[in-house]
Amino acid sequence: MSPELIKTLGISIIESKYLVIKKEDWSKCRSKARAKRRHARGIKTNMVMTEEPTSMIIGSDFYCHPVIYQALMRVIKK
Repeated sequence: MSPELIKTLGISIIESKYLVIKKEDWSKCRSKARAKRRHARGIKTNMVMTEEPTSMIIGSDFYCHPVIYQALMRVIKK
């Protein structure tokens, strides 16, 4: 797919550094339910918070994180 085809389809690609999903990793906790209750009370747990880049489509606009934008441009240029 070429950049010209994307423009003729009327799709605009917009990159935004704010498009991330925060994910909680509770795999290091022995008892996840207990750790979640303690975490809610403010007690330190072994939970790890990660951010993953994401994208979304609103109307004819494609919003994506810069990491996804760079990967998309590499695929388009081929």
